[in-house]
Amino acid sequence: MWYWVGGSIVCRLYGFLLETTYTASIATLVVISYERLTAISDPLNARARNFSNKGYRKIVTVWGGYSAHCSPLLALYQLVDENGEMVCNNTTWGDVGRQVFYSLHAFFFFVFPLSYMIFLQSKIFRALRTSRVAPTQMETLGTRRLPRHFLL
Repeated sequence: MWYWVGGSIVCRLYGFLLETTYTASIATLVVISYERLTAISDPLNARARNFSNKGYRKIVTVWGGYSAHCSPLLALYQLVDENGEMVCNNTTWGDVGRQVFYSLHAFFFFVFPLSYMIFLQSKIFRALRTSRVAPTQMETLGTRRLPRHFLL
């Protein structure tokens, strides 16, 4: 039971898909946050811009770009024998190389997008708070109608 079915190919594919999936998912959340901001801050223009369903293009672009970005990981992951167990690891760069790579990766693909999403969400909450209409204002803005049972 201490082997990988499919061998080195499955190990490399596993590492590549793991890194690509979480990196592209975070980028997709950033795109969704930006779309929400444009939909709330300028709803008419946002609706007119998305009329031709260009949202799918953004998702395909994000996933394609991050798949290309993570493609070197296909060559870096390999099966390593550790105490009689075959483990899929990224050990080709050594400890220092991995620490540098994953530190930069964490900053550019986690910390920076997280701070950008927090910034966008604060702008969204601010925009929603300033455009709120009180219920008493809604009554004076619309025409007051009598309920149906009074019209008979």
